[in-house]
Amino acid sequence: KSMTHSTHVSFSLNALFFVMLLALHCGNIFLEYSLFAPILSGVILCSLLPDLDEPKSYIGKKMFFISNWTSFFLKHRGVLHSLMAPLSLCGLAFFFEEMLFYGLLGLSFGYLFHLIADLMSEGGIKGFFFPFGSRSLTYALLPRRFRFKTNGFMEKHLRALLGISFFYQMYLIIPLEVVDDF
Repeated sequence: KSMTHSTHVSFSLNALFFVMLLALHCGNIFLEYSLFAPILSGVILCSLLPDLDEPKSYIGKKMFFISNWTSFFLKHRGVLHSLMAPLSLCGLAFFFEEMLFYGLLGLSFGYLFHLIADLMSEGGIKGFFFPFGSRSLTYALLPRRFRFKTNGFMEKHLRALLGISFFYQMYLIIPLEVVDDF
């Protein structure tokens, strides 16, 4: 079982803002606001993309032709749920100019955040280190009793906390001077 699309998106956005806050406060890295849009778009898109091999998923229903074709050849939580895709996207980003670089970096982050969220769900991920590592071993970040069930009690509460956290992190990231300019 996997998480709902809304939990994946909110988890990914929170993870992005957390990484940005770390970069701002620990490394004094400043990101121009014009470059924030491609990162944010990439994170949102790729926070759903790994579930394309599941026709019943949110993105699978939206892109049913591709999803049905993909699910015919690939098992859910198989190749599309390995570290290979986000690492490839990240490596590819370094061959492009600034705007596309940040877009691909956003795609890579969104994909990775989706995988991290699935590592906390009931099913975990088999083949997480594909093509290396065991395909039969299920990888997870949490002990079985603490993993989330799809739309279960823990996931619903996590989604609510993520919503609150999202707005708080937005408040911390966007300086008041930018808001005053509007």
